[in-house]
Amino acid sequence: MHELSQVLSEMLSQVPSLHLVLCTRSHLDELKLQTTGIEGNQLLKPKEYSLKELDEEQAVQLLQLEYPPLMTKMKRADAAKIAANHAYNPYLIKQLAGQMHTHDENEMAWTVQDMLSYKVDTTLLETHHRSG
Repeated sequence: MHELSQVLSEMLSQVPSLHLVLCTRSHLDELKLQTTGIEGNQLLKPKEYSLKELDEEQAVQLLQLEYPPLMTKMKRADAAKIAANHAYNPYLIKQLAGQMHTHDENEMAWTVQDMLSYKVDTTLLETHHRSG
C-alpha cells in the first residue's frame, strides 16, 4: 500500500487538479492508504461511498436500463436469475450489459443462455476482505 501512496502523491504533484477515484472492498483505514495533498501539504480526507447490493427489482430494472434489447428477448425471471448470478452488484450488472452491446441480434440467444449458466464466484472477494 505504501507504493500506491507514493504513486498517488506523485500523480497529484504533477497534476494538481487531478481527481482520483479508488474502488476498494475494504475501508481505506484498513488499507492504511495515506496521500498527502499538494496545497498546504494537508492530508486528504477521502470520501467513501458504499456500493450496496441491489434488490431483485432494482437489478432487473438496471439490466433493462443498461441494455433494453436484452429485456425484449428474455423473460423477467431469467433477468432476475442473471442479476442473482451477478450478486445483485450494480457494477457487475453494468459490465455484463456492456458486453451485450458487442453482440449482434443473431448471437443474442446464445449470449442469454451463456449468461444464465454463469455465476460470479464471490468467495475469493469475501476471503480477501476478511484477511485484510
